Amino acid sequence: MKMTEVWKDIEGYEGLYQVSNLGRIRSLDRIDSNGRKRRGKIIKPLNVGKGYVCVGLHLDGLLTQRYVHRLVALAFVDGYDDEKEVNHINEDKHDNRAVNLEWIGRKENINHGTGRQRQRENLRTKKAVIMLSENDEALAEFDSMRAAERETHARHDHISQCCQGNPLYKTVAGYKWRLKK
Repeated sequence: MKMTEVWKDIEGYEGLYQVSNLGRIRSLDRIDSNGRKRRGKIIKPLNVGKGYVCVGLHLDGLLTQRYVHRLVALAFVDGYDDEKEVNHINEDKHDNRAVNLEWIGRKENINHGTGRQRQRENLRTKKAVIMLSENDEALAEFDSMRAAERETHARHDHISQCCQGNPLYKTVAGYKWRLKK
């Protein structure tokens, strides 16, 4: 059975951007700040690591990155509460359809599906990392991200984000990082 796509304005971006129940985001036709007519289009989401995708939304000259699953849930899924998080029911973080999302508590979200098992495996797996200069020259190697944190005082979770290619963490503590192969 094919689902009908329903579009709603994104709160705070009314008349500029819309979100659909199928997990797509689009800009609307508009006149830009230079008086030129801009044609609306479907926005290609950016993979920000750990399977999540986000889109950049412009308002008054400012760019804000927003997670697609949250935009869909806010528009189409009942049960929002400041204390709740969005859960992907089938655990596929690229499946941002409203029927695959639900609002649940933090503890429930952590324990959902195979999340606990994956978390334990990640803690057991030591991932060796290499600290690089701005010119991509290897400066140091560490047996794990925790060891790198102890030596450099750079947070291990930020090092992980850098290694995964998250555009918000191109460098950490002034260095580039990558996993040792």
